[in-house]
Amino acid sequence: MVPRMKLKRILSLVIVGATVLGSIVFLRQRYESQSFRSTKFIIIVLDALRADHVGVYGYGRNTAPHLDALAQQSFIFTNAFSAASYTLASTASLFTSTYWPRHKVIGTSDKLPATVVTLAEVLKENGFSTAAFSHAPYVTETFGFHQGFDHFDWIEHKYHFDPSVPFRNAATWLSNNRPSSFMIYIHIMPPHTPYSPPPPFKTAFTDPNYGGNAIPSATYILKMDSREVPFEEGDVQWLIDCYDGNIMYADAALGEFFALLKAMELYDETTIIVTSDHGEAFGEHGRFMHNSTVYDEMIHIPLVVKPAEGAERGAYITEVVSNIDIMPTLLDMATINYQKLDLQGRNFRKRLQGKRLNHPRFVLANSAVGTFCVRTDHFKLIYSADGGVKLFRVGDTHSREMEDVSSSHAREVKTMLGVLMDVVSHHGEQVEAGSPGGEKAELPEEIREVLRSLGYTE
Repeated sequence: MVPRMKLKRILSLVIVGATVLGSIVFLRQRYESQSFRSTKFIIIVLDALRADHVGVYGYGRNTAPHLDALAQQSFIFTNAFSAASYTLASTASLFTSTYWPRHKVIGTSDKLPATVVTLAEVLKENGFSTAAFSHAPYVTETFGFHQGFDHFDWIEHKYHFDPSVPFRNAATWLSNNRPSSFMIYIHIMPPHTPYSPPPPFKTAFTDPNYGGNAIPSATYILKMDSREVPFEEGDVQWLIDCYDGNIMYADAALGEFFALLKAMELYDETTIIVTSDHGEAFGEHGRFMHNSTVYDEMIHIPLVVKPAEGAERGAYITEVVSNIDIMPTLLDMATINYQKLDLQGRNFRKRLQGKRLNHPRFVLANSAVGTFCVRTDHFKLIYSADGGVKLFRVGDTHSREMEDVSSSHAREVKTMLGVLMDVVSHHGEQVEAGSPGGEKAELPEEIREVLRSLGYTE
């Protein structure tokens, strides 16, 4: 099944690749003397935003003009990956700079343990004001993500996710408190299902002549995923069209927030990071939505970093990075010593100056159903809990993780499988589905209701 946007995406990625080659010299020449230190940070997560549906990553549609504009003053990481293909574990990794064996958030009811050290806690201990504004039912106090935040705001809702609300609440908090040093975390639900934004976003990309039966809700798409309902290529394309409209909806709210920051004269002096917690699948490798695999459509995420000092124009960085790298990078930018924390992420501040990161680099990810991956710049190994192993060539515009080359690359398989087992064995976990995880969250009814609406619970 090949939706019509695939060819355009591949051609656009070729152009992006050519731009990337020219950016390496640009980084070294322009930014070697800049420190990229900061005392003001904003991390923005657009839930379920896959990188290849954003213009700055080569997408042919103008889904995110405000994010693209931010990228023109930022560093764009072309090979950024989430540490998990679902919100709960991915956010735990972002907050703690550790993989699942360390933070223990594995199952979809696991709670972040109070014993782990979070980015917000470290910053707060060093005099930063910290605040979080979350749409996501998993990114709540119920699941332990409030640790270290002076202010934690979960925006309750009834099946409707207005992305402007968390942004407005964050702007109000900034205006009322005016902290000299701060870290704000903002997590909005769009473009996550339901792909049902209001006009004009609802019909921004959809075909008015579509006559199929697909519904852009999690409940219906999960039935497509399990093949409980029949579907054709046109149905998949229509869902992609709706998803792209939902990206534009989120991006419009992002643009409004940037305008508020500029009005408060905070935009230029703040380090802004825009990313996602995971991607979204549309039938690639036979699956839809997220959490069920570790193929790129579910874990390749945008990572756009606008430093407080700014960038003269968008600069691409091609090395493989993970969202676990955000915490050590921000702490280094804030001149906070984090060496005793034994973080698993890698600080990429010096990469912004044009300096090379140490190689080789392996990044890991896990799904919610017992599949795991290890990735380098050139290869990706996928390990299933039943012992199955696949190896794919990655890192070029023709790679779609379709051809298993494990039989002809035994050395790479051995090395990468060893990396996975080493990370896991050091922390006493089994690489298998249904690993025990940590403390279980007690879910209040309002959280259960939202999770049901999103197809996560019965």
